[in-house]
Amino acid sequence: MGTRNFVRYAKDVVVAIMIEKKPLYDKLEDVLNLDEVDMIQFGPCDFAMSMGVPGEYAHPKVREAEERTIKLSLKYDKHPRAEPGSSYTSGQEGFRKTLERYSALGVTDFCIGTDVAILLDWMKGYGALTRKFLKAE
Repeated sequence: MGTRNFVRYAKDVVVAIMIEKKPLYDKLEDVLNLDEVDMIQFGPCDFAMSMGVPGEYAHPKVREAEERTIKLSLKYDKHPRAEPGSSYTSGQEGFRKTLERYSALGVTDFCIGTDVAILLDWMKGYGALTRKFLKAE
């Protein structure tokens, strides 16, 4: 691959930064001022640990930091990305409410699952169906 192609490929790549620790969050506007950054995602699980409140994803200080991250990302024309289906939501109703909350904040980019979770759900569903079928024989 020549240099010209590499430069073209590099321009096609989306650079997304995860805000998961307070020291980086404290420099959020510096990060958002970088031209190379396209997308920001807040990680409430790791951020809660960084704040000394592990497991408390909805802790007021964690929520405040997440909302500030989203609002500043939009202000700096960076795409905030959210995961409404993470472990801190429960079922489809929790997913829907989380989508509504993020949408009200202006988020339009969502991660709706990870490869491992998608594969696990598929294996559970089709594995159960296969087990049921085999027992019927």
